[in-house]
Amino acid sequence: MAVIAGYLLWRAVTGLLRRNPEARWIPAPGQITRSRVQKSGRDYEADVSYKYTYEGATRTGDGITPLEWFSSIRWFAAQIAKRYHEGQEVTVYVNPAKPHKAVLERYITRKSALLAIFSAALVAGFVYITVRAWFE
Repeated sequence: MAVIAGYLLWRAVTGLLRRNPEARWIPAPGQITRSRVQKSGRDYEADVSYKYTYEGATRTGDGITPLEWFSSIRWFAAQIAKRYHEGQEVTVYVNPAKPHKAVLERYITRKSALLAIFSAALVAGFVYITVRAWFE
């Protein structure tokens, strides 16, 4: 549990603190090819795939935001899957140096920031319980 919380915290904090190179990625036309909620063990994630055309080549991608995340709360994943429905025309942001890398949203969302805060609370709670147990 602590390892998972620590990993989530690390991903969220490094994602929030790093520069956002995706802000300079090139917009390209795309279309959603799959959008659903995927369950893996106890976690849920939005499974969204799309095709896009960049410099005359058609490619596929599944990156949604610069900071990818999963949750044990199905509602979070369902909100993203609901925002992108199959067949929907979208703007895809493509890394010009590596055109196989793309995202649907260039900026880190508030939900990602909330995930970082929630993860930090989990880690702090686990550390508190562990330290308290050692000294009893």
